[in-house]
Amino acid sequence: FGALDTKKIAVYVPERYRSIYIEKWGEVLGEDVAEELIQDTSCRLVETSDLVYLDVAERSILIQAPKDIRSFDDLMARLPGEVEFTEIGNSAFKGCSSLKIVEIPKSVVRIGRNAFSHCDNLEGIVSYATEKIFVGKEAFENLRFMAFNTEYLNMEDPSMIGKIKTYVTNDCA
Repeated sequence: FGALDTKKIAVYVPERYRSIYIEKWGEVLGEDVAEELIQDTSCRLVETSDLVYLDVAERSILIQAPKDIRSFDDLMARLPGEVEFTEIGNSAFKGCSSLKIVEIPKSVVRIGRNAFSHCDNLEGIVSYATEKIFVGKEAFENLRFMAFNTEYLNMEDPSMIGKIKTYVTNDCA
């Protein structure tokens, strides 16, 4: 695991299991490191007829979007309350063929692997995030363009930039 105390990592577990995790991980990592690493939180999986997301540690992660959505605004209108996504999970929009250009809100700072795979009509992605944003491997395929308003773009597969016209306001790694 290396020097976990320098990596600012947290492992979220249900409150009732925290002491068990600390005990077991403490045997390997040391109790002080385990105590800092293991955080308790509430975790809530929300499922509607065509949408799934996870609320954990003040973050909302989109797990599965409805296949017939036309935009991110359309997705937000279908939510059973006020939600601010910080992450688009792996394969979350897979097969959403009605998408053409997706405007991703400022709050989303992580786009998972294959997030928009098999979105046959998707032409472009516009991200309004200004903070560091992470884009997973093969998050997009066959796009005409990607535009990011970020201070730092971290691509798991930097070769994507060579395959898709990419616009970034600042650094790109």
